[in-house]
Amino acid sequence: MRNYSPLKRPKPRRLTTLEIAEIEECWDLVSEAISEEIERQRLESRSIK
Repeated sequence: MRNYSPLKRPKPRRLTTLEIAEIEECWDLVSEAISEEIERQRLESRSIK
């Protein structure tokens, strides 16, 4: 991998529609898992008090 100066660096390619769909699907799973974890910790902290 060559080091490009900021001015000569090639432009990143655009994502395809399929790649965007896959990223959105993963993001949905991640955000769902985070929500479940937050809820689990909230219930856990309630039961400790």
